[in-house]
Amino acid sequence: MILAGDIGGTNTRLAVFQDDGATLVRQQVFKNAGRASFVDIAREFLGQQRGERIEKAAFGVAGAFALAGCSASATTAEPTTDATATTAPDSSATATPEASASEATAAASTYADGTYTAEGSYATPESVETIVVTVTLQDDVITAVEVSGNPQKSESEQYQSEFIGGIADVVVGQDIDTISVSRVAGSSLTSGGFNQAIDTIKSEAA
Repeated sequence: MILAGDIGGTNTRLAVFQDDGATLVRQQVFKNAGRASFVDIAREFLGQQRGERIEKAAFGVAGAFALAGCSASATTAEPTTDATATTAPDSSATATPEASASEATAAASTYADGTYTAEGSYATPESVETIVVTVTLQDDVITAVEVSGNPQKSESEQYQSEFIGGIADVVVGQDIDTISVSRVAGSSLTSGGFNQAIDTIKSEAA
């Protein structure tokens, strides 16, 4: 079997595939925060093995991630807004407190407000499926979400439909950096495609 991973600054996704590289056996998303190193995440994931024999491994690493030892510093590698942007004195003597607060919030936001759309794909035992995710961001918070798909198999259609019906309750009102969907309305594989699309949206909005 093949162990695959997507190591980001905020989350790490690990999955096990059959030797064909397309058949997903299981996957899980981990928060990097609070873990000393990638080794801790790998041990936790592999400790849940169900008779799996890992013979190969492949990992994708975000550019800002410190790979050497996968130290804890990797969890803080994401770029942040310069704190001076929120504390610099207002050059306008007539600025109101409300305007200053609004400007400070905008300066502290990591992502630009707006509506973004991206695709995410995931493998099922029978097919590779794709979903389209559209989210609206305001001050880094998801205010609206829409998911659509074109399922190739009837079982995928069922799970996608259940996922689409429940995803808004899970992510609307949440900071986009804090969400990591693992299972919605019984659908876990669709969640992998959703998380992939969210990562793309974050890259576009940054």
